[in-house]
Amino acid sequence: MIRMTEIVELAGEPQTFALLNSRDMLRKLIWEIEELRSTPAYPNGQRIAYRAFNSAITAWSLVDWVWGDLDVAQRSTIGNGNCPSVLGKYCIGKSPDIEICESIANSSKHRKRLSHLFNPSVRTKMVAPVRRFRVGDPVGQPLATWAWEATILHHGKEYPALDVFVRASTFWNDLLNYYGIPPVPRG
Repeated sequence: MIRMTEIVELAGEPQTFALLNSRDMLRKLIWEIEELRSTPAYPNGQRIAYRAFNSAITAWSLVDWVWGDLDVAQRSTIGNGNCPSVLGKYCIGKSPDIEICESIANSSKHRKRLSHLFNPSVRTKMVAPVRRFRVGDPVGQPLATWAWEATILHHGKEYPALDVFVRASTFWNDLLNYYGIPPVPRG
């Protein structure tokens, strides 16, 4: 007996693993935010760090995806020029969260940035408040517990990274709605 296997393929832009437009990329960002939110923070902070890194990169990558979905008239409302950097500058000017994501994404991607490109107002850190066992605590408790958190300092103020990425996703959603960029139907 011969069995036939059917192959089903998801449509997508070339070399994107089935991502079609900026709404797909926004869904990816929301998925990454949920992954960050649901990652156990104990005991290994690397998982939190990796997911925060991925969230920042996806949030900044939306610049190219949104630019690709805008028509000429829509692009002209953003600024002069015909490249995604016009939209990037516009978004950085409108959202400190996008500014943060740009800095993290490009600094992480390039490991270091040239001094004239480096944004000194953005810093990242991984912290873990440690609670140590104390006399009187119930027997059998661990000697110490901690939960890793990704935090971002922007102009000296500290924010949970998760909050920054959630606000960035809201910014992108609002922008896509403003320009009427619809989701691509999946069949």
